[in-house]
Amino acid sequence: MTDSDERITEIPPALRAGLPSDLEDAEIVGTDTASADESLRLHGPPGTGKSTQSALRIGTLAVEKGLRPGQMTVVTYRRSLADTIRKRLVEWDAVDVPDGVDPNSPSSENPF
Repeated sequence: MTDSDERITEIPPALRAGLPSDLEDAEIVGTDTASADESLRLHGPPGTGKSTQSALRIGTLAVEKGLRPGQMTVVTYRRSLADTIRKRLVEWDAVDVPDGVDPNSPSSENPF
């Protein structure tokens, strides 16, 4: 197995450093089923951490693979959930915001 074939199951230190204190012990769940770079369906009632898990997985890919949000796809049932994930990635310093882009603008107006 080469480095590019290794399963991504841990939050990288560069991402963990930007997480808020209430997520200092966070882990990527479900890595026994799908590593962070594989498709996964997250489901559960409100408040169970679906958006946080999505942001952790995407942030991990951004840091580990050098990907920008525009290079990844997240399917949600509400545009506001995508906005929440994008804002968390910015707050956690997982992605760089291009000059002239407001990361707080609605996703329909945001090329980022």
